Amino acid sequence: MRRVTLFTIIGLWTVLSFAQDKSLAAWEDSLASVAPDMLNGKNDSLRYAAHDKFRSILKSVLQKEGAFKYPFDNLTTVAILTPSDKSFRMFNWNIPRDDGTYEYFCFIHAYSKQFKKYQLFELKDGSENLERSDQKVLSSKNWYGAHYYAIIGMKKKKSKYYTLLGWDGNNRLTNKKIIDVLSFGKAEQPIFGKQVLGTPLGFVNRLVFEYHERASMSVKYKPGAKMIVYDHLAGNNETVSGVAAFQGPDGSYDALKYKRGKWQYVKDYDARNARADKKNKYNDPE
Repeated sequence: MRRVTLFTIIGLWTVLSFAQDKSLAAWEDSLASVAPDMLNGKNDSLRYAAHDKFRSILKSVLQKEGAFKYPFDNLTTVAILTPSDKSFRMFNWNIPRDDGTYEYFCFIHAYSKQFKKYQLFELKDGSENLERSDQKVLSSKNWYGAHYYAIIGMKKKKSKYYTLLGWDGNNRLTNKKIIDVLSFGKAEQPIFGKQVLGTPLGFVNRLVFEYHERASMSVKYKPGAKMIVYDHLAGNNETVSGVAAFQGPDGSYDALKYKRGKWQYVKDYDARNARADKKNKYNDPE
């Protein structure tokens, strides 16, 4: 009798698990059918209409049981990033607008040890209204929007934060690369910006590199060396030096080296090492 009961329970659990996966798969199909229209719609009205539908479905799906571990492999136009400790996931996408600018969107799906439940945070892109963004600590309500392509988890004693590498199409004249820092507050809400990113003038909360729209800037993490290596930007002559629309890589590299809980600035990183990474340079998600 015990064997029958055990097999019945196992069978029921298998059926329920399959039904759950099938349900999430069906939702994923709905999301995958809508997502391309956010990028390829003929105008802002159509792209934002698709976005409203996509956002509503995704928000509902991520609150379903089993969603945290579901891969969502078919959402190819959405960046789904997970740190090495698997403590949260980021669902990140953008909408290109008719005027050549972009708006960015993101959900952070995380398990709260404090509240013993999964939490969902929706980020609002506030980058258009930010001044001196390198000095700002931001919340989910005024996040510096970007399309992320890497998460680097770092921990020193009880202090833990995640370094984010991202791209911003910005406008018709310039693109941006962003290095931001994500941590979680006492109530486990996301906080963006932490004064751990080195520059020649000291540490800042965030790094934003702006350069000519047709240029290609590499910002890449080298895990073996615990370094973020990036192209050094310069103008094509002294007259336009510092003007973003005329800036581009000059063939040299700088870097950030993780040491004692911070990213220490390294000037003129060895180009022979950096050049080896060119084959794997990140392609802007235009």
